[in-house]
Amino acid sequence: MPSSAEPDSILSELSKQLGLDLLGYDQRLLQPRIARVLKQTHCKTIAELTKWLSGNPARPAEVADLLLVASTEMFRDTQEWGILKSRIFPSLVAQNRFLRVWSAGCSHGAEAFSLAMMLDYSFEGAHQILATDIHSGSLKRAKDGWLIDSVAAKIPDEYRRNYLRREKERWSVSPLIRSTVTFCKLDVLSPFRQSEFDLVACRNVAIYFSADVQRDVYRRLALALRPGGVLFLGRTEIISDPIELNLEHVEGNFYRRITTQASRDGTRLAS
Repeated sequence: MPSSAEPDSILSELSKQLGLDLLGYDQRLLQPRIARVLKQTHCKTIAELTKWLSGNPARPAEVADLLLVASTEMFRDTQEWGILKSRIFPSLVAQNRFLRVWSAGCSHGAEAFSLAMMLDYSFEGAHQILATDIHSGSLKRAKDGWLIDSVAAKIPDEYRRNYLRREKERWSVSPLIRSTVTFCKLDVLSPFRQSEFDLVACRNVAIYFSADVQRDVYRRLALALRPGGVLFLGRTEIISDPIELNLEHVEGNFYRRITTQASRDGTRLAS
């Protein structure tokens, strides 16, 4: 395994080659993945890996795919989705009939499709969902709109009947649902201009970053919300002092953006 004290200059060079900010990741989680890459590429050190990458223009993308986590699950954490359906979405739709939603770190698209199905089935309106990820392979698979049995099995019956079609060994997401989701490549560690969203779902993404980077990501995701918009995080992701980010904890893994004035006054919004 590469040393946890690998010089930042070498990681920075690797980051440039891969188009990733590796210094922002939790090194305890990153180092084992780098070790696997070194083994597969027959390189002994990261410095040797950087030289190996420069020998073929296709290699950086291949190694980036090996380093990035690409996991997906429909309606992950059913209790949180129950809160979203029964309380969060109704509150947002009452303020704005046509919701703008961002699924950040969407992987193979399961979360984005889950959001689209729930909105279409229970809340009328021309809702728009932006789904982004840094993993090119995952985005390609998401755009294709195919789900394997193990993923489709997590979908409630009413959604499966209305929005999936069985084709040989896979399930096809309906054109209606796919038309509401726009997939594009974006790294949440890099500057982005997304804003004025009613809901931002960034679940089980920040857990792979260092504590300082997590805080910065949460700050920028909060700024992407309109006042009153809601941030939806993963089950183990907790913002320790949300008021500093102009957020308030609503319930579960949901945080609402409050106005700057409300933040200064310590005003709490009704949940």
